[in-house]
Amino acid sequence: MRVRFLCVLALASQALTAAPLKSAPIVVGEGPQPVAVKKLIFLDFYNEANDKNLQYIANSIGDAVHEAIKSKYRYDRIASALWKKYTAENKWQPRDFYDQKKIREMGKALGADGVIYGKYNTVEQRLELHGIIFSVIDGEVVEEQHASAPLSAEMFEKINEVSDNLAKKIKDLFVPSDRGALTRSLLFPGWGHYYKQRNGWGNFWAISGGTAIAFTATMGTMFVVMKNQYDTYNPQHYRNTSGGTGLYDANAAQAEFDRLEASANQFGQLALIGGAVTAGIWLGAMLHAYFIEPDMGNAAPPKQAQASPLQWQLGADHSTQPGMRCAISYTEKF
Repeated sequence: MRVRFLCVLALASQALTAAPLKSAPIVVGEGPQPVAVKKLIFLDFYNEANDKNLQYIANSIGDAVHEAIKSKYRYDRIASALWKKYTAENKWQPRDFYDQKKIREMGKALGADGVIYGKYNTVEQRLELHGIIFSVIDGEVVEEQHASAPLSAEMFEKINEVSDNLAKKIKDLFVPSDRGALTRSLLFPGWGHYYKQRNGWGNFWAISGGTAIAFTATMGTMFVVMKNQYDTYNPQHYRNTSGGTGLYDANAAQAEFDRLEASANQFGQLALIGGAVTAGIWLGAMLHAYFIEPDMGNAAPPKQAQASPLQWQLGADHSTQPGMRCAISYTEKF
């Protein structure tokens, strides 16, 4: 659907007719937006049994996951020297490499978006393995894999299987989830769209929601003010010799009561309408954030971001009519 509005500003100057504008039209809209590259930490797995013969497994799983995804996603691997320096400075114990709270603190300190970590142990001549993909931003486990295999050649197959499964699920760190977008939009319209890196729609819903809230708050405040004026209005009155009370101008007093009542009712109705519109915007933003496709820049080669649906141009065209022309267009894909 494309709606195009054209407005012509006629200029009285004949000079413009003789010498029309030659400059290119000015186009205002969203240009390409750079996609923030994710940062990941591939932590050594915790050797719970402290078995030196199996120490090589500690970093082999993280390395395998990295090799499986490095050609599929755009991310920076935080060097092991950095997180090892952090763990040394904070005096981590071996078990801390499986402590989710400490891992998240480290991730925040090093600016990581996600951490791949886990642990392994030997129980009754079997290797027990647990691998985890953890989102530092959300503080949630994105995926976890469990495996068990005898201490034989079969365990290498299980290690590769865990690595492959973690690599397949790691996309959830790069592709914003629908549930995450819905939750954020519940808190404020537009936030879920920013989470999905759809900034154009995020601006639209945030401005719409903010405007609706401001309007509703203003109308509600005016309703309270007018109602208070109605309740406290005290027209001029007098007391006669017999103790009775009368109004100097009953008609004027009644008119003022009616005016205050009408104003309070009007602002009250506008506040209710604003509240309904705000609720509609909130619900619309939540549903739209849930169903809209996220920006896949981290999961695909760099691409040009979609232009804003609203565009406007100011400049000259090929019309024979004198003057400057302004064109506004809106395009929505279905």
